[in-house]
Amino acid sequence: MTGLSKITDKIIAEANKDAERVLAAADAECRRIADDYKQKAEKIKREIDERAERDATAIVTRARSTAAVEQRDLALSAKSDLIDKAFETAKKELSYLPDDKYLEFLTSILSSMITKQLEDEKISREVYGEEDAPIIKYYEVLLSKRDLDKHGKALPESLRRRLVGKCDNSVLSKVRICPTPVNIDGGLILRCGDVEINGSLSMLFRQARPSMEARVSRILFDNE
Repeated sequence: MTGLSKITDKIIAEANKDAERVLAAADAECRRIADDYKQKAEKIKREIDERAERDATAIVTRARSTAAVEQRDLALSAKSDLIDKAFETAKKELSYLPDDKYLEFLTSILSSMITKQLEDEKISREVYGEEDAPIIKYYEVLLSKRDLDKHGKALPESLRRRLVGKCDNSVLSKVRICPTPVNIDGGLILRCGDVEINGSLSMLFRQARPSMEARVSRILFDNE
């Protein structure tokens, strides 16, 4: 082997060694980069999974909350419907009492209205004086057609018996039953001059409901 060949072989050998070192370093760097990206990818995946889990949990929580609200609203609506039905049933049963009981009911309403009206007139006379206080010529009782047909004739006498000794006969003589029926579901309307006092069943139940609703609710739902 000539000297030139030896030098060439040495250069090639050194070049191979350098190439191996470079390749080894490159492989190490590639593995480091791969490991780094793998760790980053795993971290991103964990973050995505955690965010997805949080989002899923939030969605489930919102869904449960919405379902609970809807369930509560449905329960409240159902209870409200039952309470409405209870009042409507009571009103219907009251309107179909036996004739003697229903006449007594009408008499009770009318006597209360007349008594209250007389008290108001007394106050009016005290405030405005006898001459300036409004004068009521008649106390006109308006009834539904059914009640007018059944009780129109008996109601004045029933009222007289209820109020005898409690108010002047001149007052009772001013009570008139209107011959024209009105469109109400029962009860009556008392017309005092230009003023009408609504004592229909619908109005009476509307006025009584705020004070009675809690009691009705307890009766219906306390066993739940």
